[in-house]
Amino acid sequence: VEPSPSLSSSSSSSSSSSSSSSLVVDLEPNTATYNATINACAVAGQAEVAMELLSEMKGRRLRVNLSTYNATLNACSKAGAWQSALDLIHEMEGGGLEPSLQCMLKGW
Repeated sequence: VEPSPSLSSSSSSSSSSSSSSSLVVDLEPNTATYNATINACAVAGQAEVAMELLSEMKGRRLRVNLSTYNATLNACSKAGAWQSALDLIHEMEGGGLEPSLQCMLKGW
């Protein structure tokens, strides 16, 4: 999944005026935007996409936190991707993190 590098929007003012304004915003994905996207993957049961996003976060050297892992685990549990979920739990344990009880009860 490739995030869009910029968002452009143009709008014209009243029909009597020929001036228009343009808004260009450069967006860089961060931990919060990735977490939100991974949560959306969890809702849709898209474990593979969630795992790809997690990998992309690490590649971008973004902070992967407990929320990131729990959302990815939720996606794995909804999709029945048990091996991926177990791999994530081992990875979390290696980093000193523990999946939330809520996450564990949801999918197991």
